[in-house]
Amino acid sequence: MEASKKLQDYSRIETEVFHGSENSRIDLLLIDSSLNKCYIEVKNVTMVENNISFFPNAVSTRATKHLREPINAVRRGNRVIIFYCIQRKDVQEVRPADDIDPEYSKPLRCSIAAGVQTLVYQFVASNTAIEPGKRIPVVHS
Repeated sequence: MEASKKLQDYSRIETEVFHGSENSRIDLLLIDSSLNKCYIEVKNVTMVENNISFFPNAVSTRATKHLREPINAVRRGNRVIIFYCIQRKDVQEVRPADDIDPEYSKPLRCSIAAGVQTLVYQFVASNTAIEPGKRIPVVHS
């Protein structure tokens, strides 16, 4: 299933929910009428070089922790999405910043292999609104 499909089918949204064995907080928890859960972790991506955005832009043990819990949530049968937010128009793809934080890059690839979905969208701000733009691919190989 494409990660962006069916997000509108959830009837309840909770924010900053504690979950998992490490007692992590997930940014959004979506719950549908059958009590199926979708955990969403949101990451703001700021580092850009030559139209490629990299995450994280510094060593982040917290971001790495936020990858271990989603793998476990998928293993328990839940849907998990890592949502990368891009606030620039010049980005063509997103990659893990292997040279900055290899301890994040390895579990990111493991989480994708385990079934964690990734979504990346550009957002465009105006004086009156922030609107979603195009979807950007994640290159993780």
